[in-house]
Amino acid sequence: MEFMRQPELAEKLIRSLYSTKKITLWMQEAMVAGKLKVMDLKVVTNIYISLFQGRLFWPQVIERQPVPKGEELKVRVHTIVSAFLNGMER
Repeated sequence: MEFMRQPELAEKLIRSLYSTKKITLWMQEAMVAGKLKVMDLKVVTNIYISLFQGRLFWPQVIERQPVPKGEELKVRVHTIVSAFLNGMER
């Protein structure tokens, strides 16, 4: 609700969350190496980050869920990375 009241706060947070130079470089290197489909780097990076945020950030912010730890965290990360790679494989 605060984002609706202060759109500049929402914009600032989203901009910082999507500041992804290292991940974008990693994606570019994977594409050059033939490990990922060649696609728009910004789109691919945003998809990857959105998957993580959807499972590991927003549930805690919006639904006030506890931060996953241990085996639950490993399972979530594995699921996210597997889903991404399966969708982006050459």
